Amino acid sequence: MNIRISADSTCDLSPELIEKYDIRITPLYIVRDGQSLVDGKDITPDEIYAHVNSGGGMCSTAAVSVYDYTQFFRRQLEECDAVVHFHISGDMSACYQNACIAAQEVGNVYPVDSRSLSTGIGQLVLEAAQLTREGKLTAQEIAHEMERRRELLDVSFLVERLDFLHKGGRCSGVALLGANMLNLRPCIQVKDGQMMVGKKYRGPYVSCLLQYIRERLKGRDDIDTRRIFITESGGFTPEELADLTIDFYRRNYIEGLFLSSAVVRSPDYTTELMIRTLTLLREDYGFSGYIHAKAIPGADPLLTARLGRLADRLSVNIELPSSKSLALLAPDKKTDAIFQPMAQIKQEILQSKAERQKFRHAPAFAPAGQSTQMIVGASDETDYHILKLSEGMYRKYGLKRVFFSAYVPVTHSPLLPSPLSFRPPLLREHRLYQSDWLLRFYHFQADELLSPDHPTLNPQLDPKCSWAMSHLEYFPVEVNTADYHTLLRVPGIGVVSARRILSARRWRSLDHTALGKLGVVLKRAQYFITCSGKMTPALRVTPAGVLRALTLLEAPALPAPYEQLSLFPA
Repeated sequence: MNIRISADSTCDLSPELIEKYDIRITPLYIVRDGQSLVDGKDITPDEIYAHVNSGGGMCSTAAVSVYDYTQFFRRQLEECDAVVHFHISGDMSACYQNACIAAQEVGNVYPVDSRSLSTGIGQLVLEAAQLTREGKLTAQEIAHEMERRRELLDVSFLVERLDFLHKGGRCSGVALLGANMLNLRPCIQVKDGQMMVGKKYRGPYVSCLLQYIRERLKGRDDIDTRRIFITESGGFTPEELADLTIDFYRRNYIEGLFLSSAVVRSPDYTTELMIRTLTLLREDYGFSGYIHAKAIPGADPLLTARLGRLADRLSVNIELPSSKSLALLAPDKKTDAIFQPMAQIKQEILQSKAERQKFRHAPAFAPAGQSTQMIVGASDETDYHILKLSEGMYRKYGLKRVFFSAYVPVTHSPLLPSPLSFRPPLLREHRLYQSDWLLRFYHFQADELLSPDHPTLNPQLDPKCSWAMSHLEYFPVEVNTADYHTLLRVPGIGVVSARRILSARRWRSLDHTALGKLGVVLKRAQYFITCSGKMTPALRVTPAGVLRALTLLEAPALPAPYEQLSLFPA
């Protein structure tokens, strides 16, 4: 059974973990001054803090709607047999309840109430992803196992300041004054799916934090230390972040760090703060774990070079697909300021590899490569333009990954699509990710998938099926003799299943039943393959019939007319 693990954005997993375990995310909405913003895409925690600190009102959250869950689950089930989806505690949000309603309508979806929050959810998600890879349990069994394991979670956090609790109405002015005068830092614990106040610490925040960590770990011999999360918000100094990180690292609780920051004062100043943090870790504390750092466009190249010598991976976000769009929608950002560090990072990586071939102990520069991200739908670039840009960046800058983010309108502007008529291109984002996967792992080229005359991806079919239907002269493929690259072109056969076919057929001839056991999605592949010269028994194959069948497979996942929801009257 092909099982997909997914979760709400409250799981707070890093992009690297989400990509590694192929986890799909449903973002919650952040309501700021009456505007509904997509969590992690339209607004970040740093932006929320900046908004409140500047005198703006408190932001609130809005649960994922039943409609959004229904469409999300249907999109996932076009690629898998079942979905196990994780949520923030049902006592803190309506997400779990809404997901249950959607799951009943869609079928083969198993919502799991984490009874937790943040990386407490993330821990369950990764455990489920590991069970999925082992392939021993059904989706329902994985959901039941995670409901058992959630009772093993011990989730808590330390609050540095009570200002935000006070502004949110959860702390009185008297309590705020007393806490500030006495330098108190309360611990918030999650019990029975709810948050409650635990022990109160007194003193500097970092000292209280280390004391809190040691007390939480003291006398515990039942802790699984294979994976430890450090979840932080509000801004550490380099010394505080380094001290906290190394304290966990020396106890073998963590293996790596993802370091990102909004621009503080200037790109150079921000980069210097990041360098200071990593220098403390690498040189003063001997930290040898994995580090992914976000390079800041506009920073001095010498600073970027220093950052890359300290990090394992760097990333620079392109934001928009063309210089024209960037100049129109983000005039404070320049194309050269984005591509220059990309080119520098590539050159530094190549130079470092050459040096290490000559000198074994030469310092490495971002040995895990670089990545980027762009927004889709805010400007009028075609899918063909975006794929050609991605393909070009892979070739020119040696990127490891291009991330796409569907534009969601949150403000009125003559330069942007109207929020009243615009539909966020969520399906388009999905098709672009599928196409990007074909570029990176299936040896396709952008010109094979689209052209200037046909610049738009087919919303009715995934890009691989669409290509296959346009090139029926290459099919059917005999699975017992076809080479690896030919197998990859067959809809329903992926990288893993193609390798399994090559391995299994050395010992015996494969039939359709065997292909299903090897992970081939036969409901797609059956129209394009033969096994020992035979197609699936009783299968009638005509171009029109195949197109109709493939379209019907995806029809349940196609979105209905989109309506942006608002909790506030116009």
